[in-house]
Amino acid sequence: MAKVLGMHALELKPGVNAEEFEEFATRDVLPLYQKVPGQFAYLLKGDRGARSGKYLAVIEIESPERRDHIYPPDGDDWGLADDAKLALEGTDPIWEKLSTFVVGFPDASFTDYVMASS
Repeated sequence: MAKVLGMHALELKPGVNAEEFEEFATRDVLPLYQKVPGQFAYLLKGDRGARSGKYLAVIEIESPERRDHIYPPDGDDWGLADDAKLALEGTDPIWEKLSTFVVGFPDASFTDYVMASS
């Protein structure tokens, strides 16, 4: 079954210490994705090219069907399945702290990619 990779560009707010952000994201944010079965998250930092030095969050989900279950379309926005809400209960302070580091997450121009080959 084809995996889904959600690509989310992260823009640090002015004055944010990159090392503090990386430590927080790695320690507190990325593990939240593992609380919902079928997904995993990675933090990448650009090394070359147009986004060198910039960050990207990659959310790996086991299949398009699982993605659609976890994040069901809700009108013009995306919702979160009840079981995912339950798994993430009490994590609001982490998401609020993330917002002190980055400009808008998830970013409005994110893209989900379905693996065409493996």
